[in-house]
Amino acid sequence: MMYQKNKKGTTPFKSINQREKFDVTFEQRYRAMLSDAERMERIELVSARLSEKYGSYEAAKLFVDYLRATDEIFARAQDEDWTVELTEQKMIEGEILLMSRHSGIDEQVFYKIYDDFQALDDSARKVQIAAKLLIEKYEEKCFEECIQFINYIKDYLLIFSEAISNHLTLDETKEKIIKMRMRVLAENSDTPVHILESIYREFDELLRQSM
Repeated sequence: MMYQKNKKGTTPFKSINQREKFDVTFEQRYRAMLSDAERMERIELVSARLSEKYGSYEAAKLFVDYLRATDEIFARAQDEDWTVELTEQKMIEGEILLMSRHSGIDEQVFYKIYDDFQALDDSARKVQIAAKLLIEKYEEKCFEECIQFINYIKDYLLIFSEAISNHLTLDETKEKIIKMRMRVLAENSDTPVHILESIYREFDELLRQSM
């Protein structure tokens, strides 16, 4: 991997400050009143509402689905006190599931790419080289989605490595991941970045209201 860790992957996210601790404690107390199924149902309802509202933009619908999946993963990371390494792994596995669903490409294709990336990558300074080598390997024999996936893995590894080196909190890491996806979607679609920013704000506001 890009950063030093033991086999169990025990790097924690940065400890929250007192203000953040109060907010998280309040939310956790409320979440304790809800089952996991109820929490996920709320996320699904908010996602469905925004997908309908912004349905004229294909990238917007993809972004809403991405927000849903990311929120579910980070909610579990907080509730179950996941390490940085485990959260990174779950985000990449979630990306594989989303890309397979949206493209129709078998999940095993993406898992093979991920395995190849792990075999090449062992430090932060080498991640760009590893991504370039894999793009050269797959660009002629795989779909465009494979190249997108390689770039997504690169971005995830860089962000989670930063979470460790700069001692980011869970929320700070999540924010960077979502902004990364907004940038990529805005660059590769006809959806303006301000639309994606509005979706992100509404998603967060509606989810808080539903709680």
